[in-house]
Amino acid sequence: MSTSDPAEFAVRRYLEFLGDPSTAVDGARVSALEAQVAGTSDVIAKLKLLEDLGRARSGDTAALRQAFVTHAKPWAGANNIGLDAFRALGVGDIALVEAGFDLGRNAPKKSGSSAARTVRPARAANVPGSAIRAHIAGLAGTFTLASVMHDVGGSLGTIRKIVDELESAGRVRNEGSDPSHSSRGRAPHIFRVI
Repeated sequence: MSTSDPAEFAVRRYLEFLGDPSTAVDGARVSALEAQVAGTSDVIAKLKLLEDLGRARSGDTAALRQAFVTHAKPWAGANNIGLDAFRALGVGDIALVEAGFDLGRNAPKKSGSSAARTVRPARAANVPGSAIRAHIAGLAGTFTLASVMHDVGGSLGTIRKIVDELESAGRVRNEGSDPSHSSRGRAPHIFRVI
């Protein structure tokens, strides 16, 4: 493994995460936080440590994705790597567009707006359910099905099924329709990780 090349390291870490979401977790940090929780008697300090522990256990998937988006295109160009190879390893079209790849006429728009998040790629990337679950577990605040598809890739149907499973297990709560929705069509449902 070439750790001297930050671009290759960023691409490698994201692809490893897509293949095995547990690679996003820093085991040493989790162990250190578990020891701190066990050794703390102050309830407020313990509360804060437990929050940090929860975040550490789910990994910083947003940082992995952002590093990939920053480095993937120049690295791929230097190493003669095409889109199909990235797709075969589960990289979603939206992540590829954000990284600067040209997917052609059917490419999802590259934008931070919520409207761009609802654009469906021509072909949803095959993203492991475990990657989708890990991403959702690491979210803070609310999310929509489209925002998960935007962040990780995968099909809307697969994401819906996983969110339904998490909701049944009591790990996600459906907070109803988005009250700020003002564009045409039905308002998306908002979910919150519990």
